Amino acid sequence: RLSTTISRAWKTWKSRACRSLPKGARIVLQVHYHKDGKPETDLSRVGIYFSKGNVEKTLHVIPVIHGLQIPAADAHYTVSTTSAPSPVNYHLIAVTPHMHLLGRVMKLTAIKPDGTKVPLVSVSDWDFNWQSTYFYKKPLALPVGTRVVMTAVYDNSKRNGRNPNTPPKDVTWGEQTTDEMCIAFLHYTLDREHLAVRDHPSDG
Repeated sequence: RLSTTISRAWKTWKSRACRSLPKGARIVLQVHYHKDGKPETDLSRVGIYFSKGNVEKTLHVIPVIHGLQIPAADAHYTVSTTSAPSPVNYHLIAVTPHMHLLGRVMKLTAIKPDGTKVPLVSVSDWDFNWQSTYFYKKPLALPVGTRVVMTAVYDNSKRNGRNPNTPPKDVTWGEQTTDEMCIAFLHYTLDREHLAVRDHPSDG
């Protein structure tokens, strides 16, 4: 079972698994803008939550990616890719699927070395305007050798009301909203890591 409320899940994990932000580091925010013919106001905001107390794990993020060449008028263009086997034991905390306007379905499945399949997320009615990071209520333990399979379906037909092209045209990977992407970000911790570093050391 998944929780789509990031703030609720973050309350659970912020004191246990965190990203390191060294002193003097710069935070770079990449924003993709799409022209609409009129002046607009950027309302982007960044919130940084600092852990209190001891940090147990470093939170890592790795993408699963597949290239795209979506033919015009194809209403069920399907791609699938499998990650390399994991070299370590890890716990999966959350997943973030990402597609654009032609995306319709994305599924992620972990396959353990013994063949056991673990469903990670299934978005059966993708909406570009309602993207989310899905936090597990309990982290999933995945052993060495686990692979992650990502399958995505795109609708590049005129029946897709979100299709930005009339008539439909071939669409490839790109950063514009009218281009497409096929990514799933995996948020995880390493079982072998046991930190005992306080967030506010005495030496500043």
